[in-house]
Amino acid sequence: MKKKWILAIFFTKVSLCSILGQPASNSMFISPMKIPLNISGGFGEIRTNHIHSGIDFRTGGEIGKTVYASAGGFISRIKIEPGGFGKAIYIDHPEGYTSVYAHLDALRPDIESYVKQKQYENKLFPLDVFPQKTDFVIKQGDSIAYSGNSGGSQGPHLHFEIRETVKQSPIQPLLFKLPVVDTKAPSFYGLTIYPLSKDSRVAGSGRKVNYQIIQAGNDFKPKAGLITVRGPVGIGAEVFDAVDSNASRTGFYMLTLKIDSNLIYKNEIASFAFGESRYINSMIDYAEYMKTRRKITKLFVDPNNKLSVYKTMVNRGEINLQDTLTHDIEITASDAYGNKSNLRFKIKAQSVLTPSDTFDDKCFRYFPFQKENIFSTDSFKLLVPSNALYKDLCLKYSEKPRRQGFNSKIYQVGDSSTPFQFPFEISIKPQGLTLALMEKALVVRLDNNYANSIGGTIEKGFIKGKTYIMGSFAVTLDTTPPRISVAHGFSTYYQRIKKTYIAFRITDNLSGIRDYNGYINGEWALFEYDAKRDLMIHQLDETRFQYNSNTTIRIEVSDSKNNKTTLETKYRPN
Repeated sequence: MKKKWILAIFFTKVSLCSILGQPASNSMFISPMKIPLNISGGFGEIRTNHIHSGIDFRTGGEIGKTVYASAGGFISRIKIEPGGFGKAIYIDHPEGYTSVYAHLDALRPDIESYVKQKQYENKLFPLDVFPQKTDFVIKQGDSIAYSGNSGGSQGPHLHFEIRETVKQSPIQPLLFKLPVVDTKAPSFYGLTIYPLSKDSRVAGSGRKVNYQIIQAGNDFKPKAGLITVRGPVGIGAEVFDAVDSNASRTGFYMLTLKIDSNLIYKNEIASFAFGESRYINSMIDYAEYMKTRRKITKLFVDPNNKLSVYKTMVNRGEINLQDTLTHDIEITASDAYGNKSNLRFKIKAQSVLTPSDTFDDKCFRYFPFQKENIFSTDSFKLLVPSNALYKDLCLKYSEKPRRQGFNSKIYQVGDSSTPFQFPFEISIKPQGLTLALMEKALVVRLDNNYANSIGGTIEKGFIKGKTYIMGSFAVTLDTTPPRISVAHGFSTYYQRIKKTYIAFRITDNLSGIRDYNGYINGEWALFEYDAKRDLMIHQLDETRFQYNSNTTIRIEVSDSKNNKTTLETKYRPN
């Protein structure tokens, strides 16, 4: 009997060469540091709400390692921010590429002086500046900065990227043969099979089924042996790569799915656009990730997932067996150096439809992903933009009475297991607020009774906020100003790098810090804002200020609801 399975063919084959031109010679990019390159985070890794756009290189738990230009060119951009990349340098190269160096601690002295001058001109710590081509001409191997832990970094390292200059699309740096030793193949840690319709079954169940994996070298298989399915199903795999220098789990480069030797899915993360990065939430089992933090890559594609990394899709990767024969499944995971592993198993159609073991909870509203969806009452409004969802949503909704500390009912809207590509709007009419208090009102999402602000603008008697995460929402007030205190207990960091500083800790309880400024003897002074540690830090600059016991320091901090705190003190040497 001939094996049958439904196909609706849609091929998209785009090679790296056709996007970017043939990659340059191996010698074009050299190592950005003169220490062995030890990867802690790989290109294309699944991160929270985004695809990792570069490689993270370890720096031995230290800051201050010299960073070198990986290729010649000119500094085209310098960006400084409290979170994100922190301090970052961008170098454009004549071959059409841009290299990026991020989470830096400090820049080369002449570059640092240029940046500081711009910050004092603007009277702002954050900076996004684009120097002239002739301002900083760079040769391959020139020192440009020192590694650090700035911005959103969670530990000392260098984040390194190679981008296509015109589109600013990041490219897998290992395709340029950086000196990284990698003979290890990716590994599979789990297999999941998903029923994709109400009549689908996996091993007789209407729920997804997780399978444990057995390894033999670079070959993997599920412990379960033959797997029975019925109706359309999808396959998911928990897969990671590693390099020789450490056991850190990094992202795969390519993932393919074959049934009976026929390719039906290919995912190749060689390059992508930043604008599509959030679609990663549709590429994974998002509900599982939110619950357990497991990163299961789905080898089937949601209707509104527009990631360009999908190079081959047959029936969007879904499998629907139309016979009772046994079929061979092969999943192959590859890294950028061509190391491969295979997960193989057999599936067979279940001939009898078993009763469903899922709870059929009727929809309060049905939201098609292609349309703008609106639901409203006299006191509540939900607006989901068109194409914000990756597939149609069966929305659940309920209301609960007002609780102490809130100024509205509690509105339960779906749950956090639904991913969104674009934010949706929540508007709530508060109860019993004066016009003055309306200015202090905001919408919060309640996570285990902890209130997270999603904003608060006044619109026709409602308070409106935006968010990507569904859950419980209410209105509350933020009338508490930020807190400022002299920072103690973190000086080891600055003593280690031999810097003299003045530091203050600034925090806010709800709406978040919006503005922060420091003044020395009445003049604006540069205070770096380290958002992850709640610190404002001024490195002593005797070219601009005199520091003695009569020096007055004033710190002003405002939150997003215009609550303001000012602290004035005298200078005290550390």
